[in-house]
Amino acid sequence: MNASYNNLKSIEEIKKLEKLEDLNIGHNSLKDISALKNLKSLKGLDITSNFIEDISVLYELPNLERLYASQSLLHKLDLERLPNGISIPDYAELEEEDGEAAAEVIQQVEKQD
Repeated sequence: MNASYNNLKSIEEIKKLEKLEDLNIGHNSLKDISALKNLKSLKGLDITSNFIEDISVLYELPNLERLYASQSLLHKLDLERLPNGISIPDYAELEEEDGEAAAEVIQQVEKQD
């Protein structure tokens, strides 16, 4: 489901879509993604360019395989707690955007490979 570029401030209603496998909510005005906790089938998630402060809900998504989160708060993400095998395809871009914090994330990702 693509809900990008919609100036969304809330995704509360998304919790009803429990069988959803791919979700793009990038480029919105989101601060809270806790409504994703019911989306246990979610495999792909794009949260690029939002204002998300708490991403702990990602640790509750057992099937999450792909996470796109550039220009977000990825440097606060504890990669150890994410489901095994998750891929963060755009993490290399972060080095240019977020300097030191991004370099730390890149090192963590490389350790998992």
